[in-house]
Amino acid sequence: QELPNLTSLTNLQIYCCLSAKASFPRGLWPPKLHTLHIGWLKKPILEWGPQNFPTSLVNLTLYGDMYLDDDDVSRCSQLSHLIPSSLTSLGIMNFEKLKSVSVGLQHLTSLQHLSLGGCPKMKHLPDILLPSLLSLNIKECPKLEGSGEVLVDGSLACLAPPEEGLPSLKELYIEDMNEVKAMGSELIGTGDAFRSLEVFELQNMKKLEEWSTDSGVVLFPCLKQLLISDCPNLVKVSIDALPSLDILNWCVEKADDCESMEHCRCPNNTEYLSIYRCTSITSASFPTTGGQKLNSPEIDSCNKLLEKELEGDNSREVIKNTSISKLQYLVLHKVPNLTTAIELSHFIHLTYLVIMNYSKMESFPDQELPNLTSLTNLHILCCPSANASFPRGLWPPKLHTLHIGGLKKPILEWGPQNFPTSLVNLTLYGDLFSNEDVSRCSQLSHLIPSSLTSLGIVSFKKLKSVAVGLQHLTSLQHLYLGFCPKMKHLPDILLPSLLSLKIKECPKLEGRCSRRGSYWSRISHIPCITINPEALYKILPPKNWRSTEV
Repeated sequence: QELPNLTSLTNLQIYCCLSAKASFPRGLWPPKLHTLHIGWLKKPILEWGPQNFPTSLVNLTLYGDMYLDDDDVSRCSQLSHLIPSSLTSLGIMNFEKLKSVSVGLQHLTSLQHLSLGGCPKMKHLPDILLPSLLSLNIKECPKLEGSGEVLVDGSLACLAPPEEGLPSLKELYIEDMNEVKAMGSELIGTGDAFRSLEVFELQNMKKLEEWSTDSGVVLFPCLKQLLISDCPNLVKVSIDALPSLDILNWCVEKADDCESMEHCRCPNNTEYLSIYRCTSITSASFPTTGGQKLNSPEIDSCNKLLEKELEGDNSREVIKNTSISKLQYLVLHKVPNLTTAIELSHFIHLTYLVIMNYSKMESFPDQELPNLTSLTNLHILCCPSANASFPRGLWPPKLHTLHIGGLKKPILEWGPQNFPTSLVNLTLYGDLFSNEDVSRCSQLSHLIPSSLTSLGIVSFKKLKSVAVGLQHLTSLQHLYLGFCPKMKHLPDILLPSLLSLKIKECPKLEGRCSRRGSYWSRISHIPCITINPEALYKILPPKNWRSTEV
């Protein structure tokens, strides 16, 4: 009864409160209520009656109770009195017996976002989806049917658009519909049914085997972002007619959840390509026409990818294709079967290069680095087979950030590196699995230029002290120390310029740096001190990409 007095309350979520008084809800709401998520209460939803929602309510999600036998909602029309015409966003979730939303939504002439989820018996969508709809999200509705076909028979016919199509739909999300085996002509409609669709995501479709759009028609003329995730049986995707595609992201959360896909061909005009944890993929190819737009490919944890297949012309290089010469961002991570990295001379626009856990890479063309005048970020880690001459003091002239270590050449044999004065962020990595003999930071001081504002020292198993070797870093602002199990000594006086200190997995140092530790008086002036953070740093990708934590 006090809700009408809360004149500033705009967002209210109340669900899974099975002991709430049986009279609630009874039509008493904050006058400026904008968003309401409600359901799974003591009072069955069929007994609620009209709720007199304020006209300000535009976002409503109703929840049923999948675990109560007395939830008898089988048709959306039974809920229509709870769904005001002012809505622009509606969610219908977790109704165990709900079979249809074909009737009950027609009055929502301003509806832009519709979410349906957790309704295992739902079979029917509206015959005509609202033309104002901008996004549609369907999750865990395995029995949806359309055009007389049930999804368990293998199609996605429930999405067959009406004659006029879905002219405004911009985002389509399909998730956890595990009985779908194929997608194809049911998405064609009149040929321009999805003429405004920009984002399409398919996630956790356990039985999906094929998605083919071979119709001779451009089905998704505006599609910019395509995500395919956790579809372990998917063996074929024919998505040629995607003239606007910018981002293609193919990933799995579990390494064994991509067991069938063997080849990936990047569509023309794609700008961002990510192939992540697809352990069955053996080949991938890039566009030969229109490919000049591809600027950010990421290949991560693809254990069976064959070096001769990656480019498609039996070249030994991973990427040797002048049609993709405008690459700006390239990640190669955990691709163990490849022995040669990239021919850098083609990629003068490259700004960000990451090569990590590349166990068989025998050759890295470091002699080409000085020609990469745009390259500012370089990460080359855990490449124990790389040529023994690398590194040898050849670097991009504008290099800003460098993470390096775990190479064939022991770090004590590197010698002065002639880093450019632009280098301000450096992280040096030892090798926890080798006989690296670095015990004092002074042994590394010739690798640490005075220009640095950020320094990381990571994974040196014998390193005991950074007491000497950092004094020349008068501009240092951020210091990261990680995975050095024997480290126990800091300088007597830490640099006054320090703004942050992070320490991770250095057990002999952690106690000394606590508030009651012996080093607290040395470090208490530092504004930000973090012991055992989740990550020392993140490799930050372009917009819409995953970040890699270290």
